[in-house]
Amino acid sequence: MPGIESMIERDPLLELKAENARLIALLEANGIQWRAPPEPVPPASTPEPQWITFRLLLTEVGFPTATPRVMRAERTFWEKVTAIHVFCAQGEFRGGDRFARHWHDVAKLDAAGFADAAIADNALARAVAKHKSVFFAEKNTNGDVIDYHVAVTGGLQLVPDDNALAKLAADYQHMVDDGLFLDDAEPFDALLERCRAIQQKANAKHHHNEIQLT
Repeated sequence: MPGIESMIERDPLLELKAENARLIALLEANGIQWRAPPEPVPPASTPEPQWITFRLLLTEVGFPTATPRVMRAERTFWEKVTAIHVFCAQGEFRGGDRFARHWHDVAKLDAAGFADAAIADNALARAVAKHKSVFFAEKNTNGDVIDYHVAVTGGLQLVPDDNALAKLAADYQHMVDDGLFLDDAEPFDALLERCRAIQQKANAKHHHNEIQLT
C-alpha cells in the first residue's frame, strides 16, 4: 500500500528551492564563497577640459578680417590745429563743450613725433586748408572769413587770447574733473606752453617755405 507521501502531489520547484537553500547553508557554514565575485567597474572617463574643446572649436570657426581706412596721424594734426586756429579767431567753439581735447591731442601727437612729420609735409597742410575752406568756412569776430591758408603758411595760432583763454581753461578743467584724460592730464599752463612751442615751430617752418616760394 503506497505511503502517504506518494499520495501527495510533489512540487518540483519547491523541492529545488529547498535543496538550494540547504546547499547555501552548508557552504556558508564552512566558509566557502559561493557568490560570483563582482565584476570590476571601469573608471569613469575624465572629461575633456573645456579650454581644449573651445580651442578645437576655434580651429573650425572662420573669423572675418578687415582693412579699415583711417586718417593719417599727420592729417589729424592739421585738422586739429586748424580747428584750434578757428577757435582762437572766434573766441568760442561751436562744437559744444569738451573742445579742450584738441589741445591735448595736438600735444600728444607732438610727443609721438607726428607733429614734426606733419609740419614737414607742405602738400598735406595745403590740402587740409583747401578742404576746410570749402566745407568748413568760418568767420572771425569781425565777420571776416577766416583764411585757413594763413594758418598753414606761417600764421597759425594755437594759444587763444584773454576771454577765449579763460573759456579754454574752464573746459579743460571740466574734462580733467570728469576723468576724460584718465591719468594722462598735464597742468593747463604746461599744456599751453607745449602748444605755444608747436605753434612757433610750425610757423617758422611754413613762413620759411613761403619766403622760398616767393
